[in-house]
Amino acid sequence: MATLLNDAYSLPTVTDAELHIAVVHGPHAGMVLPASAASLGRADLPDDQFVSWQHLRLRQLRGALRVRDVGSVNGLWLRCGHCFWRRRRRLVWYPRARIRIGTTVLQLRRLPRQLQVPQPHAGGLLLQSLYVLLPLVAMAGFLLTDQGWSMMLFSAPMLGLMMLRSYPAGRGAAPGRLPDPATLALACAMVGEHKPNTKSCLRAWPGRHRFHATQIRPDERITITGANAQVAGRWLCAQLLATSQAQVQPVDGGAHLVWDEGKNQAWLMWATAKPATRCIRAPRRVAEISDSWWHQIFAPTTLSASQERQGPACIALASLLDLEAGPTFASQLQDPQSAAGSAQSDPSELSPTQLRACLGVGAAGQAWVDLVTDGPHALVVGTTGAGKSELLTSWLVQLAWSQPPEALQLILVDYKGGTCLGPLKRLPHCVDLLTDLEPAATTRAIEAISAQLRRREQILRKSNCKDITEYEQLRHHQPSLTPLARMLVVVDEFATLAATQEELLEHLLRLAAQGRSLGMHLILATQHPHGALSTSITANAALRVCLRMLDASEGAPLLGHGDLPDLPRAPGFLCLSTQRGHFRCPYAGTAQESAVWIDACVKAAQALPPCQSPWLAPPPANLTFTQAQQLLAAHGAPAPAKGLATSLASNRQNLALALCDLPEQLAYGAFNWDSTTPLGIFGTSASGRSAALRQLANSASQAGLVTHVISADLNQLPLPSAALAGSQLDTFHPCEILRLTQLALEGRLRDQLLLIDDLDCVGEAIDTVLGLGEGRDVLEKLVNASRRGLFALALAGDLANAPMRWCANISQRLYLGVCSDALADQAGLKRSQQAPNQVGAGVLTLASHWCPAQILLAPALPASGANLPASVADFPASASDLPVNPSDTTTALAAAPVVALPENVSTCPPWALGLGGDQAQPWCPQLAQGLLIIGPAGSGRSTALARIYDILQVTDPTLAQRAIFIDNLDQACLSATNAVETALAAGTPVFATALTSRAANTYSGPLAQLRSLSPLLLLAPGLGEGTQLANVRLTRWLDPHRQHLPGRGLVIASSQITPVQICQNASSIFADKPQV
Repeated sequence: MATLLNDAYSLPTVTDAELHIAVVHGPHAGMVLPASAASLGRADLPDDQFVSWQHLRLRQLRGALRVRDVGSVNGLWLRCGHCFWRRRRRLVWYPRARIRIGTTVLQLRRLPRQLQVPQPHAGGLLLQSLYVLLPLVAMAGFLLTDQGWSMMLFSAPMLGLMMLRSYPAGRGAAPGRLPDPATLALACAMVGEHKPNTKSCLRAWPGRHRFHATQIRPDERITITGANAQVAGRWLCAQLLATSQAQVQPVDGGAHLVWDEGKNQAWLMWATAKPATRCIRAPRRVAEISDSWWHQIFAPTTLSASQERQGPACIALASLLDLEAGPTFASQLQDPQSAAGSAQSDPSELSPTQLRACLGVGAAGQAWVDLVTDGPHALVVGTTGAGKSELLTSWLVQLAWSQPPEALQLILVDYKGGTCLGPLKRLPHCVDLLTDLEPAATTRAIEAISAQLRRREQILRKSNCKDITEYEQLRHHQPSLTPLARMLVVVDEFATLAATQEELLEHLLRLAAQGRSLGMHLILATQHPHGALSTSITANAALRVCLRMLDASEGAPLLGHGDLPDLPRAPGFLCLSTQRGHFRCPYAGTAQESAVWIDACVKAAQALPPCQSPWLAPPPANLTFTQAQQLLAAHGAPAPAKGLATSLASNRQNLALALCDLPEQLAYGAFNWDSTTPLGIFGTSASGRSAALRQLANSASQAGLVTHVISADLNQLPLPSAALAGSQLDTFHPCEILRLTQLALEGRLRDQLLLIDDLDCVGEAIDTVLGLGEGRDVLEKLVNASRRGLFALALAGDLANAPMRWCANISQRLYLGVCSDALADQAGLKRSQQAPNQVGAGVLTLASHWCPAQILLAPALPASGANLPASVADFPASASDLPVNPSDTTTALAAAPVVALPENVSTCPPWALGLGGDQAQPWCPQLAQGLLIIGPAGSGRSTALARIYDILQVTDPTLAQRAIFIDNLDQACLSATNAVETALAAGTPVFATALTSRAANTYSGPLAQLRSLSPLLLLAPGLGEGTQLANVRLTRWLDPHRQHLPGRGLVIASSQITPVQICQNASSIFADKPQV
């Protein structure tokens, strides 16, 4: 008997169910579909172009089906009566009711209790007619008698019995015709063990109406002619199989009939020109059957049952490739005669580059595909463990085996961390391996591929060639033309790439649309095609490969046929869109075995020039200024985007900072920071923030700009030139930071550069002085002042907190260390805007665009640390040697950089009270009016008073003898207070000390009078009630870290405030002058 086909649905499975669906009319007329399916669509009826892929949803009820239209274009129609159809959205489908989808009419049926198919009797139709005609002729004589009509009525029961005799007992169809095609197919499926037919002849009807039966004798070769020859022949074969008269074996253009245990045989042909012993003509009215009905009954192959379940055996790659002979391209290159012949041949006779490979072996043989002719792009779909990796490996090895590296370039994108395509990186054809571990490299490569598309378009346009095939033929006669290799981009786990890198889809869509003519091809592999593949990709990917899937219905729209549901579950089995059937992909072996094929390709390509990369290499990590200039000279962009330049430069306005990578232009660009607008540098720890500021300081030094630095760790930012070094302040000196910002906001730092590192730490340091939240306000004021051109400003901060805060005010930003999706989200960037995972690599965002950038590496410099005062040897020995009067240094100090005061001054010029002012230089207030020294206990009041006496002994001995010096005026006796009052009335200078608490609470007497007339030296101003003694606000001058430091104070004179650190080297003032 014939083997049943599992092509669409298994007939034995259908016969086990109570209900089934019969195709009454349409391209698949006669087919039987199971009623247990969950859906019905194009996968079940692939030849009906008016049926959607997901047309109906079916749900089983008791004795019926619930049918729902899932939104198809042509809808669901229910037959009402004999002629009318009514469109329904949903309905309950009862047995014998008919519906229409597309051009197919379906009927729900119950399984018949008996499927016995009638067969013709030996006498034929004429003998059966005589049983009825002869009694009628004999009874005609009764009509001549008087009671003839009564005799006719008496013989009527006998006549009826004779007429019933003409019909066979146990019929399975309506009188006068055979079962319809669907019922006949069920009858063929329910035929049990074949019983030997000992009759000498076979009999069957060529049509559904039982008029003329066909008799087949042994050893006959019968040819059926006419327009309906094939339908009539197939109908005869189905009857012979259903009535168990013969075994039917389909052959090319007919069928081979065998009966009587192989003793008799015959051939029934309907599509052949071979000679026949007898010809019969097909009737004009035949049953409506289709090719699907025929294939559902008779299998096209002769595989055994075990082969049907398991499919073809595992095919080794060695059966397709000859390892001993080596790669095919190597043997072609070693044959100079063939190469010379091809060079002298006519261009029209030259065969284009082929990308042929065997994707599998099945019952019908090997399945060969060519990306050039069958593509240009391919889709590979399969669930985990289905064998996608093995298929891609064997596919790419075959391509590399047949083409040299100069003719084929591979770009591998593996979003499994490189576990699938990683071993293929050693192929000489492989340009690069891109993984999800380095998304920045993937973004860069795909953008470069888009640039390669534009480059190839220009080359083909200049050579007047319509596609790369014509260009290859032209290059055989003009070897000087630029070689263009076929470029194959292989993406594994494409759905992951599409979900995480949405912007890259635009580049892939353009590649899919234009790749055919430009010689660029795609192989996209994914587990779930639904939602990941756009219409543009599926429209251009003509070659589609489906391995085992969790939901076979997803693969039917890709393949265009219904072979996928019956695919064996073993790994490696696949279905192709180019041909029907099941195939098993070649197996390259284990990692060690597949390495043998790769090593053979590597060895064969050693004598060939290396594979040229289609894009430039990314900038190196330790990039110097000289290296960057060399790269720009060789591969600089002729017209870079706005904000970039063709070369690096350092002048007072533009400071060289980074080398930009422009993959969309296949070139590099220079980023020279425009110092008239602020710059923000944000990055993670050890990403190169401080290195970027060092490079700016180096460029500023070359341009002659004074540079000021504020940082939490000054050892990370040594300034390149001592002559141009400005203020260097750390966050442990918040008052000095505030003083420097005040000078900047006042415009005192014009044409100078201010670098602020560790934004958060600097803001917190300012908060300790001004209050919570004030640090951010101060920094925002600096940004706004820099935008007005008062000074150049570059900020650097942590990536976690800084970007979202400063994006609105800073248009030029450099993000360092953004090498993952999480960091890109944290920085407020798109996931495609990432940088390589190396120090100094970042993403530069300008007003209108962005690009990857690599900062330049400034020369190594010794750590300078914080600004410290000069040594005593550098100070003038006397007041006459000073360039400015030491008692009037306010004007000179205001425009100078701010230097942090030391915590202890042990040596100082004899004319100086200590170190003070913005520059922490030797300083002394005006002493002609006297001085009131106020401070708590232990703050250094007596030492300051003694130091003033020593200064006057050196600078003005007369004043020293005339002035009054009194320690602890708040505790003095009555005579002492009277003497002070007398001196103040006479205009004699008075130098006195007092406790802070008593000075603040004294409102009369010499202490109150002296506080209102003389300048104040307020020691430890942040302690106690010191802030109440000054007539100005002291908040910006109160250092919280140095409140208890002896000798640290503020000199307040005429609303001028000067910080000072008193020198501890002072003699006793009572040695030469008695106590008052």
